[in-house]
Amino acid sequence: MDDSFTLPLRPLVERQEAHDTLPVEIAQINSQWGSFRDVNEDKLQAIIQGGGGDATSEGEENKPQGEVDRTERLEELYKRRAEITQFAQ
Repeated sequence: MDDSFTLPLRPLVERQEAHDTLPVEIAQINSQWGSFRDVNEDKLQAIIQGGGGDATSEGEENKPQGEVDRTERLEELYKRRAEITQFAQ
């Protein structure tokens, strides 16, 4: 046991790839609508036209997109992803 064993103090940063957006979108539709059988293009267009389909959070509505820094976006992404995965389980 003379060999030194070191552990990093910082947590490893996991890089999430962007190709998992389809399952996330499916989970969102299932949570909001119950399933795809009641969803059609006309309903979705009406929601978008009415402003109900706005994906921005309340605090970001008045901010220009350039003002939201990277760490804030990542934090929001991780929170939302955790909510989605918790709901999907």
